[in-house]
Amino acid sequence: MQAPNVLRERAKVQVVADPRIDARRPRREAIVELTLNDGTEMSEWVRDVRGTSENPMLRNEVVAKASDLMGPVLGSASAAALITKLLSLETVPRIGELRPLLQRG
Repeated sequence: MQAPNVLRERAKVQVVADPRIDARRPRREAIVELTLNDGTEMSEWVRDVRGTSENPMLRNEVVAKASDLMGPVLGSASAAALITKLLSLETVPRIGELRPLLQRG
């Protein structure tokens, strides 16, 4: 999140609280508004954001997101091994087997 290219993109984003969304909690909704370089404005009220029970992520999306988040902390190999174990948790005989995979690489 601190890479120069990421910081350039983050600088283009403004997060603004909206009472219309706050009034609908605990639902997870968002109003996304874009202003393009040519001045064109676009807006959409996303009623069921991706990853909610109303709009669930596919397994491959969950795996990709988990890999992106855990890889830099645990290392790619450990993150992949942990994800594999978690996706078949019912077959893990001892939960302690997860401990080495949860430690930084």
